[in-house]
Amino acid sequence: MADYTSDYSFQIDGVSSNTHGVFVATLEPVPPAEQRYTTGFTGAEEPYSIPDNVFKAVNYSITFYKFFPSSMDDSAIRLFLSKGSVLQLSNYPLVYFKILTITHSTRQTADNKRIEYTVNFTLKPFKYGLSNDWISISKGDTVVNSGTWKSKPLIELTDPNGDITIKVNNVDYKVTGLTASATETPNKYYIDSDRFVIYDHNNQLITGKDSGKMPELVVGNNVITWTGDVDAVKIKTNWREI
Repeated sequence: MADYTSDYSFQIDGVSSNTHGVFVATLEPVPPAEQRYTTGFTGAEEPYSIPDNVFKAVNYSITFYKFFPSSMDDSAIRLFLSKGSVLQLSNYPLVYFKILTITHSTRQTADNKRIEYTVNFTLKPFKYGLSNDWISISKGDTVVNSGTWKSKPLIELTDPNGDITIKVNNVDYKVTGLTASATETPNKYYIDSDRFVIYDHNNQLITGKDSGKMPELVVGNNVITWTGDVDAVKIKTNWREI
């Protein structure tokens, strides 16, 4: 049996295509996302066009092969391709993509020596940074969004007590009535701007206690401070590129 190796691979939810012994001939560049525009007429001779700051989903396909299969049972590969939320590509080592949908098709050669698979992804328009560690911050610290578009951070509050107002670039976001548990230490709450939710360390949603615009980080420097009683604050920037 010939030994086929590839310089390319991809991962779905952390599981590599190499796990299934397949050959990825190449990985094409992911197409750039297209911005949506509002167009119309104002009575002038020419129409107007205004960018909406909303980007369309991206379609992306990968073709790969299974050579000389000892068994034509490919249920494990089909399961691998059946669902997922995160796509990583070996030609994009610093970022990942968020999956909206996955479909796939197969084609078997006449001599039964190769099965060709094509997997089609619908991806969210952004590339998300793989390097996204927790950053401990003090009042007035500057946090850098190293991406190319505004990001929606995750903020961790340790042992908050009462009302907390987070200020990002002087924009307020307030959470009221947070209480430290007497039986669980430390007590943590999470402000998740990406999912528009607040939850505690037991993943219990906190509702009806917030006001203002959820925190957003502009590209570059962001000054973060807060008011209220909280032992520690950490942030994941969730930086992303368009």
